[in-house]
Amino acid sequence: RGIECGLSASYVEVYGDEVTDLLRGGAVVGQNSVSAQRWVMEGEAQLDVSSLEDIAAALETGERQKRFAATAMNDRSSRAHALFILSLKMKRKLKSELGGVERERGDSQKKETTESEESAASDEMITVRSQLFLVDLGGSEQVKKSRVTHGVDAGARGFVLGRRMREAVHINLGLLALKKCISALNSGKSYVPFQDSKITMMLSPALGGKARACIVVCCSSDQADAGETLQSLRFAERCSGLSTSAEVGASAMETLLGRIDAQMEELEETIRQKERWETVEVVRADALVEENSFEASLAK
Repeated sequence: RGIECGLSASYVEVYGDEVTDLLRGGAVVGQNSVSAQRWVMEGEAQLDVSSLEDIAAALETGERQKRFAATAMNDRSSRAHALFILSLKMKRKLKSELGGVERERGDSQKKETTESEESAASDEMITVRSQLFLVDLGGSEQVKKSRVTHGVDAGARGFVLGRRMREAVHINLGLLALKKCISALNSGKSYVPFQDSKITMMLSPALGGKARACIVVCCSSDQADAGETLQSLRFAERCSGLSTSAEVGASAMETLLGRIDAQMEELEETIRQKERWETVEVVRADALVEENSFEASLAK
């Protein structure tokens, strides 16, 4: 009763130096990490959903836009990091906790709130925002095992990295930046280098201490992949030491402060209407003046 809810989904991919919107045909969003994060976090990439079928359809749409390629290690290797974000926005009416402007009437000192004030209080809304981040991190890739093309000699242009090689480099750089952020958070440092990578900029709301974080590590039991499995488990161990707690993202305090400011302005206006200026002349009487003296004659 009196509650309005809205659910929306965002599906973006961090591919190299680009952030693409998978729900809008892979369109590039933002020209740098800051503008891309602002575009996504402020809801510009959101698509309204109202059922589980809508969410499944959004996932399927994004999956068709994601970049995959075959390597020597994986027939369908993801070539980027992907984020699926569900955003819930809830609004509900805020009951008057301050009671409006109370007025005393009659000898019984009965306190009443006027009808107009009650109507204004009932129109005020409190907004709660929640977000669920589902992140598919690209796997750490050893080039000697994936056997991607290193590049070609382009003559005057010099050596040009191959496409798959560039993808592997960007994936590993993003994972390295995430590792540095996790280490900084675990050690309690005041500065966390979220800006080092676009993937960490996107994940800063989820890792910045105002959310609950959970990581699922997919490993291979094959003896040939023991090195990668060990590195993944060590990364998971670092993440397990991260301590975060969820906070309510509500605008109740802002609403209450706004109401207090409005009441203060009303009281200041009442004071200005009722205030008056008075001039009082005070003549000092000096008790130390002797009678019948020259000083006593001046005092008269």
